[in-house]
Amino acid sequence: MRFKLTTIHVNNLEESIEFYTEFMEMKEVRRFSPNKRMTIVFLDDGAGGIIELIKNEQEVEPPGDFISIGFVVDNMENIHDKAKKMGVEIIRQPKKLPSGVTLFFVRDPAGVVVEFIEGFNL
Repeated sequence: MRFKLTTIHVNNLEESIEFYTEFMEMKEVRRFSPNKRMTIVFLDDGAGGIIELIKNEQEVEPPGDFISIGFVVDNMENIHDKAKKMGVEIIRQPKKLPSGVTLFFVRDPAGVVVEFIEGFNL
């Protein structure tokens, strides 16, 4: 078994797509509507990770700060500069931990915390 995707329910589909394609540089690989009230979009990170965005007629509450999705980055300074330039909501500035790992947190348009990790190897 292997992990393949994360699903995020959104209120503004186009705003979320823009965040993940423009800021995160993911690629929209599929979009469909299983019924008149729902649209599903799949975004690929190019390394095997998929984010599924779902928009339906029900408004959804943001998930809060208790769940985050994480991305490994090679250059934290670049992603931090890009976030500032694009006006992305920054939750926590980059911080280097004693272990050598650097963490940086932003919030996506749906309210999901997105974590960037540099120097993290498992």
